[in-house]
Amino acid sequence: MSATEKLIGAHTALNLETGALELHIVITRPAGLPGLDGSSMSLSLIDPTGKRSHPSDAPAVHEIGTQSQSTVSIVYTLGQGTTPPSSIELAIHGGVVTMRVRQR
Repeated sequence: MSATEKLIGAHTALNLETGALELHIVITRPAGLPGLDGSSMSLSLIDPTGKRSHPSDAPAVHEIGTQSQSTVSIVYTLGQGTTPPSSIELAIHGGVVTMRVRQR
């Protein structure tokens, strides 16, 4: 992750339309940067026992912003029967960030 980007949260949520469990990752960054590409990110899901897994699909990336700052929401749909992660490790732009995941 670049010095101008900040991972501010990660949480799971149930998609009310599909019933699928989703992982939402929220990043803030300066406005005007090129959009984030979901295929350029590598995500490790870490369950409560420390076991690592990776999402099978690329995420949906949504970015909104003002003149000075953007907020990026990265949404991964977790597979049926996937144990909700207790933490994540996100590799992006040559940096790696680890964060606990809030369960909603």
